[in-house]
Amino acid sequence: LLEAMPLAEAGFLAGELLAATGSSQASVLALRQAAERELYGPLAALALLRASDQSEDIRERRELLDQAVARSPALEAPRWARFALRLELADVKSAMADAEHLEAATRGAHHRHEVWRRAAEAFLSRGHHAKAVTLFERALRYAPDHPSTVSGLARSLLSAGRTGRALDLLARAVELAERKGIASFDAVLALARALADSAGDLPHAIARLRSIPPGEPESLDARGLEGRYRSALGDLAGASIAFARMRDAVEIANEIDPARAAAWLVEAARFERATKKDPVAAQRHLAVALQLSPRDGKILTLFREVAAEAAASAQVQTASAPAPEAPVADESTDEERALVLSDRLRADPMNHQVAMELADVLSRLGRDLDLFAVLSAQLEDATAEARPELTRRQAAVLRRLVDRARQDNHRDEEKIYADALARLTATA
Repeated sequence: LLEAMPLAEAGFLAGELLAATGSSQASVLALRQAAERELYGPLAALALLRASDQSEDIRERRELLDQAVARSPALEAPRWARFALRLELADVKSAMADAEHLEAATRGAHHRHEVWRRAAEAFLSRGHHAKAVTLFERALRYAPDHPSTVSGLARSLLSAGRTGRALDLLARAVELAERKGIASFDAVLALARALADSAGDLPHAIARLRSIPPGEPESLDARGLEGRYRSALGDLAGASIAFARMRDAVEIANEIDPARAAAWLVEAARFERATKKDPVAAQRHLAVALQLSPRDGKILTLFREVAAEAAASAQVQTASAPAPEAPVADESTDEERALVLSDRLRADPMNHQVAMELADVLSRLGRDLDLFAVLSAQLEDATAEARPELTRRQAAVLRRLVDRARQDNHRDEEKIYADALARLTATA
């Protein structure tokens, strides 16, 4: 392009090439000139929008977005970008004007609902809790039974300190999602947080978190919170297993927020180091955290400290360990055996013998939720010979969970387990 013409006059292609090579100012200039020469309004608006993405100056970004909206008032992308920038600058009145224009430009209840739900989420993320409540309520006028919007209203109320109504709405959001057959794990996660933080009901919160399966975007926070809540209840072995599952979720995730994941891993490492006195387990968590944030000096310092403790501990154990090593079943407590067997099962999920041994240990410990998870995983790939025994064990666990939920007056939890027991009995 340089051989043919001045690069600033080479249009949209030059703007994109300059942006890709890190020449932000030159890219903005090229895209500005391309927009000035462009006769078709929406295309010119998109060029100005792209230029605003490249600009590092707030005033210039506002100017470019104003021009983009002026060139194509009906185009959604520039107006949403200006809405976000105005909200970032705390210009709430102008941001609301953009949101109202977006609603007026759409047709149909579904699209208007999406406009207000998106705007409400943006206000909530910026800390405008009262405004978010108003906008979520406005969105619900167009879709009264939308689980995510009900959940968003509940989260806004929680942030505004209105706990009672928020808990009812979160439970309703989960119920609506189940009724519609759609996943609403964001609502489940929010409900678990509210139960723990506002109602102090950690067991119920853990039960909700356990219903979020691996592989979901919310599974990272679910496993991390489960570890935190189990630790608060004194279930140290269960907390250690939950943190280990959280680390597994980080390692297998395709897309993840590195900062959030690293923070959870550091919390898990501090738990293993300070509470469990297990520097080796802490070192595993920190090794993954360093992969996500290799330049974080605090994580690196903590890793070095833990690694030194792990090496010293290994030397002490080597010097004092009797030979030969006795079997795990003879020398370890049930909690220690549960940890060891869980590690073995994660390494070889198809090992039915280890799974059954772990199930026996968890049954003696009374950790029915973990036992239910182990049995469910085994049932998915069970042979015809193993399935009856697994089904019998799982049914027994579900009956205990139903009875416990009934005794604790947790009606929602009781219904979840009762429905699962009915499905299991029907397919047995």
